[in-house]
Amino acid sequence: MVNKALFKTTPAYQRVATPDTVNAAGGSAYKFGDEHALCQYVVTGTFNGTFYATEGEQLEAVKKLVANVNSFLIAKAAVYGHESGKMKDVPAYLLAVLVSRGDNDLVGAIFSRIITNMKMLCNFVQIVRSGATGRKSFGSFTRNLIREWITSRTDEELFKMSIGHANPSFADIIKMVHPRPTTQGQEALFGYLIGRNYNHDNLARLIKDFEAFKKDNSGDAPNVPFRALTNCNLTKDHWKKIAAEMPWNTLRMNINTLQRNGVFEDAYLTGVLAGKLSNKEAIRKNNAFPYQLLTTYQNTLDAPREISLALQDAMEIATENVPSLDGKVAVCIDLSGSMSSPITGNRGSVTTKTTCIDVASLMAACFARTNQTCDLVGWASICARIQLNTRDSVVTNAQKLAQSARHFGGGTNAELALQMFNNEKSKYDTIIYISDNQSWMGGPGRWGGTGMQEQWNVFKKNNPKAKLVCVDIQPYGDSQVQDSASCLNVGGFSDAVWKVIADFVRNGGTNFVEAVDSVEL
Repeated sequence: MVNKALFKTTPAYQRVATPDTVNAAGGSAYKFGDEHALCQYVVTGTFNGTFYATEGEQLEAVKKLVANVNSFLIAKAAVYGHESGKMKDVPAYLLAVLVSRGDNDLVGAIFSRIITNMKMLCNFVQIVRSGATGRKSFGSFTRNLIREWITSRTDEELFKMSIGHANPSFADIIKMVHPRPTTQGQEALFGYLIGRNYNHDNLARLIKDFEAFKKDNSGDAPNVPFRALTNCNLTKDHWKKIAAEMPWNTLRMNINTLQRNGVFEDAYLTGVLAGKLSNKEAIRKNNAFPYQLLTTYQNTLDAPREISLALQDAMEIATENVPSLDGKVAVCIDLSGSMSSPITGNRGSVTTKTTCIDVASLMAACFARTNQTCDLVGWASICARIQLNTRDSVVTNAQKLAQSARHFGGGTNAELALQMFNNEKSKYDTIIYISDNQSWMGGPGRWGGTGMQEQWNVFKKNNPKAKLVCVDIQPYGDSQVQDSASCLNVGGFSDAVWKVIADFVRNGGTNFVEAVDSVEL
């Protein structure tokens, strides 16, 4: 008779892969493949320091990843990161990588999808000229793309876009690529911007009005970005006119500036501006990023009540795409110490107030609004359920969730929520984790895997049809649970993440790399 102690059959839920890496926090983890890690970085990375990594370490990590990823996926990741993830820096970097590789067909296919405004053009030019991708020159093909991008726009568009950018400025870019003007107006504009001779009569009317206003501001302020007028001794009436003409996103970003200059003393205009901020069509047209609305709200607490309410209304509209999932759902939020770091990294004096906890709480509050019977669980050193009134506004509930973090300790133990569900014999169809994915407490599991992987295996044994979604909102390259038919690791904090989640939960089988690879070029 064979020795059963030596040759016993291991139950399926005890068969756990051994962790193959140590995460940035020092905990056991499963390393993403290079393609998956690149997809993660492109939707979360900003090349600014995070809680566990410096900006230089992030850049080096991305460099190593692109060296092992084919150009087609790099191109698709760049497009996905900018169009769906609404990110800037890593997509611009990936475009520069393709330029350095000489992949002109791919560069041509995605250039206009990445370079969507002057900021993106300046970012891209700066990255190429820095030599960070191994090449400092554009090459004739890319130089021609930049020239065409410039000359295809109107004089007024180019003038407005040129304001507020430095190192490089638009004038610097003109000197680098020497675009050939297609009209007399463009010829005059280029000369005007780079300080060379030009025919004043050929300048666009807006530019003439701007120059005249700088000499005599007794008339109406021209419709140019207000940053161009800051040295023009603007009156309160000037500021009111500027506010009334501001595009939606400019208005959102400059509420405090308008308040400092007395605009909200006009009750009628305040109502008009509040109406613009909460305009459903404008919010959708501008692809309002929920976390940016939250940041605006956090930075304008002294604004008039109408403006505050309008921002909350805008948030409700911007989060309408959050899916309603069938069955019983739990959302588990990481409230640990590392989650108190800025969501877009440390950027010196311009670091955002919005933390990873704020974003995780916002995502959970959005989900609770759409799925009003879902359970909310906070975890860090300890784990507990959190009760909310899901009829409250998304902003209100996000604040309540974020404020609860002080009760959970500073550690990171990702297995706690699943462990609690297993102890309670809870039944869920979908469990969603929102975290920076850097668990370090708890140690390895009893069967040799991560604690979270083992707790998930136990939960899965008792809930065979259940699915686990791990939403990672910071740029690291590993996970606590491996991808499988029942587990999805997805990165990002834009609305695009909800579509990936909904597709996985409803249809199954699609991992994050496949979602990115589905981008059509």
